[in-house]
Amino acid sequence: MLWNTIWISLILILCLTYIWFKYKTFLREKNARVPEQESFTIDMLIEKVKNSLHELSHSQLADAGLHEEEYRRRINQRAEMRKALKGCVSGSISDKTYVKNLIGDLLTRSIGLNKSNVDEVILFAEPDLLTIQDRFEIVFYLYQQQFGVDALSRMIDTYDLGRLRMEEGTDDGGSYYISEEDIQYVFECEYRELGFREKTDIIVQRIYQHYKG
Repeated sequence: MLWNTIWISLILILCLTYIWFKYKTFLREKNARVPEQESFTIDMLIEKVKNSLHELSHSQLADAGLHEEEYRRRINQRAEMRKALKGCVSGSISDKTYVKNLIGDLLTRSIGLNKSNVDEVILFAEPDLLTIQDRFEIVFYLYQQQFGVDALSRMIDTYDLGRLRMEEGTDDGGSYYISEEDIQYVFECEYRELGFREKTDIIVQRIYQHYKG
C-alpha cells in the first residue's frame, strides 16, 4: 500500500513537472512571436516619412484598380506633391507648407504618432531633460505663433540677444552670438505646456529640417 502511494506521488510529481515545463515553453514561444514595439524617435520617424513619401511618389496607380475619376485625382495629387517636394528646396513658402502638412498627416494617420507616444519623440513632458535644440525650437515655435516671420527678430529684441559680447581676457573687439545660457533663460521665461497639435508641429519641423534642410 505504501509503495503504491509512493509511486502515485512520483507519477503526480512527474506530471506536474511536465505540465510546468510545457507552460514555460509556451510562454517563451508566445513572447518570441510578439514583435517588440518600436520606439518612437526622430530617426525612426524620419525614416518612415522618407519611405512613405517615396512610396506615394512612385507607386503604380495603374495597378490599383481605380475608377477613371479617382485615378485622375490621384495622378493630380501626386503631381502636386512632386512639385511641392522640389519647390520647397528653392524656398517656396507654399510648397514648404504643403510638404509640412503632408508630413503631419503621415505621422498621425499612417505612422501612428498620437498623444500616448508623442512625448517619446521629444521629452515635452519632462522639460528638465530637453536638449538645447529642443528648447530653442519650442520657444521659436511659440514666437512664430505670435509673430510669424518676425519671430526670431522679436525674440532677439525682447531678450537683447543681439548685443556685442565682450569676453574677459581678450582684446578682439567682441563678437555676436547667442549662448546656451541665453536659450535656457528664454525657455524658462516663455515655456508653457503644449497641446498635441503643437507638439506635432514641432516634430514635423524637426523632420522637415532633416529631410529637406
